[in-house]
Order: sequence, then structure tokens, then C-alpha cells
Amino acid sequence: MTNEESTNAIKSQSYNEGFNNASVIEYRLRTEPILKNVELFLKGQILVTEELEDGSARLGYKTIGKRICNDHGVQQIISFIQSFLNPHAIQGNLNREMYEDLLYKIHSERAEILVSNYQVWAIAEEDLEAVIDTIMNYAVTILSRPIDNLERESYNNTIRSVESNTLKERSGGLNIWNRN
Repeated sequence: MTNEESTNAIKSQSYNEGFNNASVIEYRLRTEPILKNVELFLKGQILVTEELEDGSARLGYKTIGKRICNDHGVQQIISFIQSFLNPHAIQGNLNREMYEDLLYKIHSERAEILVSNYQVWAIAEEDLEAVIDTIMNYAVTILSRPIDNLERESYNNTIRSVESNTLKERSGGLNIWNRN
């Protein structure tokens, strides 16, 4: 088939903004990177790429500041965040009042738990506000997604697949069966 013939052949196009359906939904529902960021914050670390002697690279962690709390505190705080930062919560359906009530509950419960346990978890008193703010920043952004079911409704645009077929006429009429 020549280039001209292939240009005149049946064309089919499918697109969904550069993602396949499964990958974009998986990306939107993945909570592990956010939880890892909180863990690194609490440990005073960042993720870095280390170049090895043979020229290859590997991911590692580098301490860049002081550790905010001990391992027990890290585990407890991450567990609390997972209670609202998970695929099920992201796909929920909240109205504005439910959202605000939930934020209030998260803020007050977390503040109370942190104040009760900051010594056990080795959190300096001056770091309590930063820990609470970090938790609340994630809660505000993540929990706003299911307000009025907009997160699930937004999947419609993500999953939508558009196909178009075009038949072009060759000289001598429309002859898609003849390969000459």
C-alpha cells in the first residue's frame, strides 16, 4: 500500500488526553506517595537519587533537618492520616457541611492526640503546630475531592473515549474494497 493509499484508507482515532483509563484513575487514587511525603517530613528526610561508582543510580534518603518524632509517632500519625487518605474516602460523596464537620473532627482529634502523646512520640512542643498543619493541609485538599460526588463524576471525562472514522473518496468513486 502506497502512502497515498494509506492516507485514503479508513482512519480511526481514539484519545483520552494522553492517559489510558486505568493509569489515570490509578494515579488519582494512589495515596502511597502522599503518605511517604508525610513520613519523610516526620523523619526530617528527603528522597534523593544517589549515583553509584559504576554510573548507575539508586534512590536513597538524606536527612536534611531534625527528626520531628520517633518511629512510634511516625507510625501513629501515618495510621491516623490513612483513616481519611485512602481510595475509599477519595471516592466518597460528601456535601459541604459533612466536609467541614469532618475537617473539624480531624483537626480537634489530631490536636488532642498529639498534645496527649507528644512526649511519648518525642515531638518537641514547638513542632506540634507544624505536624497539625501538615495533616490538615492534606486533609483539606484530599477531602475536598469527594464534595458533591465531583471526584467520581470527573472520572467520566477521564474515561471518555472518542473514536472517529473517516472514509475518503478515491478517484473513481468510493471504492474501499479494491486494493488496486
